[in-house]
Amino acid sequence: MNDTADGTEHESFNCLVPYLLGFDYLTTLVNEHVRSKLGKSARGIIIIDEKEQFEADVACITRFRRFEVTRAHRVKHVVEFSYSIDSRKHPMIQLSDLVVFCTKKFLEVDQGHRDEWPDPAKHFFASCYNRIHPRLIKSTIIEQAGRHAARINPVIQASALLPRLRWKAHYGV
Repeated sequence: MNDTADGTEHESFNCLVPYLLGFDYLTTLVNEHVRSKLGKSARGIIIIDEKEQFEADVACITRFRRFEVTRAHRVKHVVEFSYSIDSRKHPMIQLSDLVVFCTKKFLEVDQGHRDEWPDPAKHFFASCYNRIHPRLIKSTIIEQAGRHAARINPVIQASALLPRLRWKAHYGV
């Protein structure tokens, strides 16, 4: 991210903050999935873990994506952007935290950041990711549209972490 961004690529948030960049991209992903796969009348909701330090920024991104971009590029298929839930009190959010944890650990192994781990641990996280991967709604990057997107799309492309090609064969899953 530091090689491709200086933080000013987007007018409503700092692109060097991974949480904010991820939330903005998640908004694009959910809107596109609901629009293209679930039908014109379907609406989605984004549920996030409570993060008080990002509350104002998330509200700013929400306002920008819903009202301040060109009408053709507005997010229309997400009815609630940031319904916050305390993950310690809700089992479905705990489950999503586990999925994110396993995905993160697999990608750390796959990118060479956990070379010291034993092979059974690497295989375990590859097996977990093998169960998660078919359920992904998108396994490639969706580019945002609009005037603001020309500067943010390269940052998203550069900061995206995807598994190596033929990862299943590499880990024997």
